[in-house]
Amino acid sequence: MVEFRVFAQDSVQGLRSTEQGKAVETAFDRYQLQQPQCGFGSLGLCCRICWKGPCRIDPFGKGPQRGICGADAHTIVARNLARMMSAGASSHAEHGRHILHAMRKLVRGEIKDIYEIKDEKKLLAVAKRMGIETDGRTTVDVAGDVVDATYDDFANQEDDNVMNWLRVCLPPKRIDRLRNLDLLAPNID
Repeated sequence: MVEFRVFAQDSVQGLRSTEQGKAVETAFDRYQLQQPQCGFGSLGLCCRICWKGPCRIDPFGKGPQRGICGADAHTIVARNLARMMSAGASSHAEHGRHILHAMRKLVRGEIKDIYEIKDEKKLLAVAKRMGIETDGRTTVDVAGDVVDATYDDFANQEDDNVMNWLRVCLPPKRIDRLRNLDLLAPNID
């Protein structure tokens, strides 16, 4: 990962803008200022989830092997990973919700001067995969049904329902596999 950071930093140096003769601070500059980074944190072996910590697990077996609560390295790494994935997923879900709100306004004609549906073919393909009838209907009517179905994906609380967007993104076999593993969430949130 360090090699990528160095390559990326070198590749963007020519793109950096200046303001009054000073280079604009970038993530690469801030990364350098953080060196050396915490070895425990970099390995995911630092736990700050409860008030008892922070706890650090020694990756070499010479120091503590369990946190105060009894969590070992595997548990701490898994907890940290799950929390990071949850935070990332919620950020993306919220971004999707903002797009959905804009799409609803577009369908209602409230922002037609700002946005438009550019790829009608893609919209119709998505609608069909969601099980929405498209034949003989206007693009706006189909888009309205896509918006309604997607709002259902945010609001659904029934565990046995499959989100409409999963039908768009995943083949039925994968959905069945996720269902059998009890990994289907009832809604986007």
